[in-house]
Amino acid sequence: MFTPVYDIETVLETLLPLRIGHVSEEYQLHDAVAKRLAGAGLFFYKEHRLGPRNRIDFLVGGIGVECKKGRPNWQQVTNQLHRTLRQQKKVH
Repeated sequence: MFTPVYDIETVLETLLPLRIGHVSEEYQLHDAVAKRLAGAGLFFYKEHRLGPRNRIDFLVGGIGVECKKGRPNWQQVTNQLHRTLRQQKKVH
């Protein structure tokens, strides 16, 4: 299966201008991000499985995008990223 590869600048240029008002559910945020990525012509996987009990919200041409609503606890986000990196080291 062919998956295009994008550079981080392309993904950032697509997502940084995105402004989303209050959402009550995280899936609403995911829908807005998916529409933005698709509108820019970027191929992505949604809820991509990286390993056992480890999924990322979007995998965009090899770049992981994790969405959080509100004001996330940065320690929890950092811990999640470290788990993801450890999982990827086991795979590669």
